[in-house]
Amino acid sequence: MQSPETEYTEILASDPGDEVFVDYGDYLRRTGRLNDALLITLRGLSHTPDNSRGRLLLARLYFELGFTPFAVREIRELQAEYPQRKFLRQLLLKLAPDEKLKEVSDSPVQPEPASKSSSETFAEGEFDFEALEDLEHKEQKP
Repeated sequence: MQSPETEYTEILASDPGDEVFVDYGDYLRRTGRLNDALLITLRGLSHTPDNSRGRLLLARLYFELGFTPFAVREIRELQAEYPQRKFLRQLLLKLAPDEKLKEVSDSPVQPEPASKSSSETFAEGEFDFEALEDLEHKEQKP
């Protein structure tokens, strides 16, 4: 029986843009190999740049590697593409609470005042990407 990593690499060797790059990148992230996960995710997105799951993973990797402005940029691009996804607005509010967010929907979104959350950073908060994935799946159901 092959390891998950071997299966992922074999699939990606024959088709670098196969959606399995997202699962492989997340597998690497969960095992603490953030730089490898970033490389796999960037390589996969270079072949399939419209893969929203891959872009969400990229944002997460950027955040976990300390590149929050890049994570914000990715989430903003996803929000512009999918303005109906409320979880993306929630994530932006957590990632960039002091910035005025560009509106891409009909209803305005106001960031929390900095004084309200100055002692709590996103990493310390109760907000995580797994919750986002759950919200995303719920919003996709008719």
